[in-house]
Order: sequence, then structure tokens, then C-alpha cells
Amino acid sequence: MGQPSLSTAANGHLMLSIDSAQRERWASLQKVLETALGYRREGDTIAGFDEGIAPDFVNGEIRIHAGWDNWSGHYLLADCVAG
Repeated sequence: MGQPSLSTAANGHLMLSIDSAQRERWASLQKVLETALGYRREGDTIAGFDEGIAPDFVNGEIRIHAGWDNWSGHYLLADCVAG
């Protein structure tokens, strides 16, 4: 089981990847964002064969896209001016 990976996505924004085997870590991260940091979920869940999009995490002007795919596992992708 690997550690979470922080990288720069093709759009220049930061992306945190958590491999699919780390379901507890993903659940804990969602709880921290929502409960401790005050993010709310916005959007729909769209599931495909090998990837999916989850509702974004939003707090003020900060938006973090969430989803999963067969290659990265679960991921969070920053979508704000700060990257």
C-alpha cells in the first residue's frame, strides 16, 4: 500500500492521489475536509467504467475536484487561482 502522492496535473494545479487500496484513508480525508475544515459538497456523482467524478469540495473561493480512476485511485484536484 503506497503513500498519498502530491503532483502537478497537466493544467498546472496540484493533485493529491490516494490509491484505491486505501479506502479508509480516503474516507478520513473526506471527513476532515467536511467536518474540520468546513468544506461542503457540490455537484453530482458520475460513475463510468474505469473512472468517476465525485461532488467537488467547496469552501469560499476554493474548489477541489474529486474523483477516481483505475490509474490514480481516488484523487483531489485543486481548482483555484492559487493552484
